[in-house]
Amino acid sequence: NCAAQQQRQLGIMQQQPFIPTPLSEPTAEWLQIPVAKLHRFISNPAQFFLENRLEIKFPRTIEPLAEREQFAVSGLEGYFLKETLLQHVLQGQDLDSVFPAIRAQGLLPPGEHGKLIYAETANAVTEFAAAIKQQCADYVQLQDIDFELSVGDFCLSGRLNHVWSQQMIRYRCAKLKAKDLLRSWIDHLILNAIGGDSSPVETKLIMFDKVTGFSPVDNAEELLQDLLQQYWLGLKQPIHFFPETSMALSKKGKWELDQAIKVWEGSDYSPGEKNDPYYQRCFSNSSPLDDNFIRTSRLLLEPLLSHLQ
Repeated sequence: NCAAQQQRQLGIMQQQPFIPTPLSEPTAEWLQIPVAKLHRFISNPAQFFLENRLEIKFPRTIEPLAEREQFAVSGLEGYFLKETLLQHVLQGQDLDSVFPAIRAQGLLPPGEHGKLIYAETANAVTEFAAAIKQQCADYVQLQDIDFELSVGDFCLSGRLNHVWSQQMIRYRCAKLKAKDLLRSWIDHLILNAIGGDSSPVETKLIMFDKVTGFSPVDNAEELLQDLLQQYWLGLKQPIHFFPETSMALSKKGKWELDQAIKVWEGSDYSPGEKNDPYYQRCFSNSSPLDDNFIRTSRLLLEPLLSHLQ
């Protein structure tokens, strides 16, 4: 403390990186990777590093009780409501019969206003479910695929569900985000790497605002190897990869920083990705949008974008 205060008085304080040198090599158990763990890594590499290697977890902020009556269902509650109703629709249940249970959970405003919001949400979810069913109307649904895939020194394991004779379906009752593309891309690479004669090699991603997908990949195992090398590096230090900002870097295939900086910094109308507490912890001392950021983003996103339909 004395030395730090002396440096402060002399005016020679220097900002140091959160992790100035990489941590030691992870143990061999980290080579065994459930696919859900790889999904979490690619969605927020900094959070994955802090939680798994340093055991740093930031508690979720608990919002105080509202001081006025609830008139809308938004945010996580709105997403939870849509996902819940979607599962009921896909299972062939009538949403009118589900209403009392949803009402009892306290997700809806009281009275007639709550009924109106439920009806609007139910209609939107029903249309979304119809879009999902339409994508696979002429196909035969296959059994879920349990896999254990060796990629170099790594072993990926898990289950691929929603697999049909012509394509694998991925969907979420929300607007398309970079993490949706990345997670679906990982599943798509695995599907192509383990593919047999009866397995499909295309993936369809269905979101509230967009339907997209991926074409067949000839070098899926090689691309998985590149991804897993970044995963291994990300266990030793936070890698410079941020899904939304990295995706903005690739806008129109130009790989220029201008758009990425806008997404990272945010604006008065939209918070920047840098406001994520895990990114703030790892990169608050200096901007991570450097050559390493460009190189890592291109490595992980160029193959994805080249197969995006």
